Amino acid sequence: MTVLDAWLYGTHVAEVRSLNPERVELRFTGDALDRWGVNAPVLSGLLPLSFDAPAPARVSAWLRGLMPEGASRRRLAQNAGVDTQDTVAFLGAYGLDTTGALVLVPQGADPDPPGHLDPVSDTQVAHLLDQAETTGSADQITSIAGLETKIALTWTPAGWASPVGRPPSTHIVKLARPSGSRTADLIDTEAAALDLARRCALSTVHAELVTFAGRRTIVVERYDRVAHEDGRLTRV
Repeated sequence: MTVLDAWLYGTHVAEVRSLNPERVELRFTGDALDRWGVNAPVLSGLLPLSFDAPAPARVSAWLRGLMPEGASRRRLAQNAGVDTQDTVAFLGAYGLDTTGALVLVPQGADPDPPGHLDPVSDTQVAHLLDQAETTGSADQITSIAGLETKIALTWTPAGWASPVGRPPSTHIVKLARPSGSRTADLIDTEAAALDLARRCALSTVHAELVTFAGRRTIVVERYDRVAHEDGRLTRV
């Protein structure tokens, strides 16, 4: 039986158990209930805090929403030596960096292990994008939902860096589709839509089109990260 610890803002919020590939059980901890109270939707609107275990189908749906799809999931699962459909085992390998502030680690593991940022040049960013396009995913310990070819990067005063381990990423970089395809303007449309939403005060997310060593991309600022004046980055 695979068991994960779920952590949120420094609190051990839940235990997730894989009873079998089709059935996942989640139980909230007393620490989570003491901090946020019954029915608090801090983990997910689908899973408000409760003394009772939520329905396994809801837990499975929530976990799948944290995972990539298609070739990215297949390659990452292969690298970790787990089945692509085993959500608990997959997130045991890649749950240190997910959407929001949630951390998923094997039971008893450190939820905030040491890590570092590797500075990367435009050419190295292009290499990571090529790797993700060719094999499905770059060699990064992160779980980013969706189908498009993408990598995670962190912006620092010295430029771009690739997070290794626990340090937060600040941006998602998505590769444009081939110039001759019918959807070649997909990232242009996304950038325009985000710009319109920002001008209408519907969003604060900033995105721009950037070319890294000949690879056209859209660089999207993560809305689930906060940069502090002292240089620290935190997840929300």
